[in-house]
Amino acid sequence: MKKSLVVFVTCCCLHAASLAQDKKEYLVRAGQEAAEVIPRLSHFYFADFQQGQVFYPQGKRSDVMMLNYNTLLGVMQYIDVQGDTLYIPEESNIFKYVRIGQDIFYHHFKEGYFKLHTRYDQYNVASRTRWKIERRDMMVYNGYGMSSVSPGSTISERRVGESVVPNEDVAYATECNYFLVGPRDALFRANRAGILKAFPESKDELTEFMRVHQTNFEDTESLRELIDYGNGLIKTRTAAMSYKPKGN
Repeated sequence: MKKSLVVFVTCCCLHAASLAQDKKEYLVRAGQEAAEVIPRLSHFYFADFQQGQVFYPQGKRSDVMMLNYNTLLGVMQYIDVQGDTLYIPEESNIFKYVRIGQDIFYHHFKEGYFKLHTRYDQYNVASRTRWKIERRDMMVYNGYGMSSVSPGSTISERRVGESVVPNEDVAYATECNYFLVGPRDALFRANRAGILKAFPESKDELTEFMRVHQTNFEDTESLRELIDYGNGLIKTRTAAMSYKPKGN
């Protein structure tokens, strides 16, 4: 029995050098894994492995190695001295950042990897790129042969590279969402509700800023301006609280 897998690569915020920006379609036969059919270059954030390092607490860092982020599996990979492509082990979850070329990825021990677009002391704008299942078309026997029946659009969180769907036509797509990354592993969606949760003491000021500047929550520069303003409010409030006037 044959089946098809249509992969729509639509994420608009992948790195400019990534080949995964182009919309592509692939045919996958029954029982095959998506990772076996999607070209290897489309698995990765960058078109090529680049020099980078893994950063640990207390200022420790790994040796320089050739790194790339596998968006299909949601893991960091490196090329060892033998030329083999391996995964960076995550069992201990002790590393916080990964530098690849000039880019920094934040490693959240539960939610995975986020590319940082700012490098502030407080909150930063970050994006996460991953693959998701958007639609399934079931292959069923109708008395005369196999036919396709669409039960409706669904979204799956499972890792695409580990999935084998024996009787479904599955549409996969990459998606890119923006987040706020803050102190102590704080993580919020970069939308109006998430912004106000991240800055609970500045809700009025930020609400007015978003209204006046018509903040676009899908634009890096627009979010950068908003978060820069929010971080500035934190600094101003902290400075005012720590100020102690001298006595006479």
